[in-house]
Amino acid sequence: MELHIGKSEISAALEHTILYKGVTEEDIQYACMQAGNFGVGAVVVPVWHTAFAAKCLSGTGVKLVTSISFPTGAESYSCKLQQVKDALEAGADEIDVVPNFEMLCQGRYTEEYAGLREIVALAKPSMKVKINIEWGYFSDVQKKDILKMAVDCGADFVKVQHFLASGRAQLEEVMFIRSAVGSAIGIKIDGGIRTAEFCRELMLAGANRMGLTATFDIMKEVLNG
Repeated sequence: MELHIGKSEISAALEHTILYKGVTEEDIQYACMQAGNFGVGAVVVPVWHTAFAAKCLSGTGVKLVTSISFPTGAESYSCKLQQVKDALEAGADEIDVVPNFEMLCQGRYTEEYAGLREIVALAKPSMKVKINIEWGYFSDVQKKDILKMAVDCGADFVKVQHFLASGRAQLEEVMFIRSAVGSAIGIKIDGGIRTAEFCRELMLAGANRMGLTATFDIMKEVLNG
C-alpha cells in the first residue's frame, strides 16, 4: 500500500528560495507574505536579508532559512562563522551551508570537516544545519564520502544542490542518499521542482524538504486538489 502524501505534508516540506541576483526588500516582503498566506514550511534568504525577513515572517509560523556562502562556499571558515553568527542574531531558524566546492573536488574532506564541525557547534541548538552538495560534479564514491562527512559533523540535513552544474532534481538522487545513510539525516533537494505530483514523488523517495521558486504555483495546485 502506497503511503499517502497529503496537502499539509507537502506545504510543510516546501522551502521558497529567494537567492537570485538583485533581490530587494520588496521581493522579500512579498515572498514572506505569500509564504504566510499559503502556509509553506520555510523561506530561504541571503544572509544580509535575514533580519528583515525575520520581521516579515514574525507570527506566520513559517521558518526562516539563511543561506551561508552560496553557491560555491569559497569564503574562509572565519567568514562563514561570522555569517552564522549574523544569522543566529537576526533570528534564523535554519542555515543552508555550502562547503568549499574546490576543496571537496580535491578530496580535502578532513579540512572541510573541521570547519563544518565548528559551524554545527555554533549553530546548535538554536538553528538546524543543512550541508549543501553540488551533486552533478562528484562520483558516487565522492558523494558517499561527503555524505559521511555531513552525518559525522552533526548536520541535520544534506541538501542536493543543482546550481553550478545546472541539473534538475531526480528521484534517483534521493534514493541514493537514503541507501547510503539510511535515516541518519534529513534530505533537501532543489532543481526544477514545478509540480505537486513531483513533490509527492520526491517525498515518497525519501526527501524531507524541497527548495524551489515555483512554490506558490505548486501550493495553488495543491489547494485545488
